[in-house]
Amino acid sequence: MQDVRQCSLNLNYWWTVAHLKNFPHSGIKAAKVGTIELVVVKANSSYSVFEDACPHKRVRLSQFGRRVGNKLVCSYHGWKFAPSGQCTDIPGMDMQKQFCLKSYPVKEYGGGPVGVFRR
Repeated sequence: MQDVRQCSLNLNYWWTVAHLKNFPHSGIKAAKVGTIELVVVKANSSYSVFEDACPHKRVRLSQFGRRVGNKLVCSYHGWKFAPSGQCTDIPGMDMQKQFCLKSYPVKEYGGGPVGVFRR
């Protein structure tokens, strides 16, 4: 019998990435679906799910990111990302439109878990 953790996941389904009742006050939570590391960001009453790596230096945003308003900010160099994943600010540079975080669609299930779907 094969260990389920070693099986490949079919990512064309919704997967639970976070439970809302134990979401941290910081609004940022690490999650994992199979081998994909994610960061879940809660801003107001909406959620965003991204790949857990800043596109600049691949810094883990779940550990070194912070939420400012509805944006996720990488603490390493201050890059800011909108809920869509689009980079909105790079301190000292005017080329942010070239960069974005890989984002995933999110649904909230009746006050329960947040889900993500990979296409």
